[in-house]
Amino acid sequence: MHLPSSDFSRPDISIRASSSLDWQLALDKGIVQETVRRHLHSSKVTIQQIEKLKDSRYSRFLLRISDGSAVVLRLGPTPSGKLLRHERGALEAEGKVLDLLCGELYGELPVAQCLNKEPGKALTFSPFILTTYIPGLSFRDREPFLTAREKEDIYFELGDIVRRISQHKSPYFGPAAPILSGSGSRSWREAFASMMEAILRDAEDMLVLLPYEQIRELTGRFMPLLEDITESRLLLISVCDPSNIILDSQTNKINNLADFSTCLWGDVFMSDVFGLGNAAFWRGFGVCQPTTPPHNCRRLLYACYRSLVSIVENYYRPCEGHSELEQRKVLTTVLSELAAEL
Repeated sequence: MHLPSSDFSRPDISIRASSSLDWQLALDKGIVQETVRRHLHSSKVTIQQIEKLKDSRYSRFLLRISDGSAVVLRLGPTPSGKLLRHERGALEAEGKVLDLLCGELYGELPVAQCLNKEPGKALTFSPFILTTYIPGLSFRDREPFLTAREKEDIYFELGDIVRRISQHKSPYFGPAAPILSGSGSRSWREAFASMMEAILRDAEDMLVLLPYEQIRELTGRFMPLLEDITESRLLLISVCDPSNIILDSQTNKINNLADFSTCLWGDVFMSDVFGLGNAAFWRGFGVCQPTTPPHNCRRLLYACYRSLVSIVENYYRPCEGHSELEQRKVLTTVLSELAAEL
């Protein structure tokens, strides 16, 4: 969505939601204006334009400022709506993770700088984070125009970025929100089992048709293999979505990873990008692709979880273009492969 330049101090200006899912557009503009001024340390700047950014798990808005700069406002799901269990506190955790990455490696990792983390009701409807804006084009938009060599270079660079992110360790395992609030699981097996059960309960709450008994039985059989994971590393579950990778429009270097809402501490191989089998990515990550039976079974467990999340999320927040049928095929294949490993 693109709105004309406006003076947000005027009370008669409003933004109407284009659909029931765009509740965030009904923001209190005065509070947004005040928030931006506070975090830009200026009482004179005004918001001149808002653009709703596409291709994001949660709503993101580009705020163009009167001094020529721009910031990004990220909002979580509406508190009055239904949240998946793993989404509770995820936005605040994303802000803290950005702080962590920028605080130690700012300028080395392509991530936005968090300008604030406000878990309360600083905005009328939702907690939010405000970040710097890093311009660029999504890999999704650029990919049709890239050569094979350029794509290979991008995946190599992505492997190096994922490796550097994974250098951040924790004594606990699990989603970022509980860990950053001082809790978490003592083992990866415990953390992953809890995450799997949570997404299955989310599905049951919405009466999603799934083979629950088969999923619980098969995944339970292979949970002991997770005890081999004793080092908890920072990872993004959804890192290789082409819309998440922002490229410099001139050099095709990775400028930004746009979405850190799926971050957690655990087995780094849970990230979706490891399932691509991309040789350039593995070279950038700096290790050879594991081929042992235990690794393959863990890979299938992670693929099962990711496909479940993709299916169930769409029942909570329907997304245009989402292919439930495709994800159900992935789930069926994964369950068949797990059964074959027994």
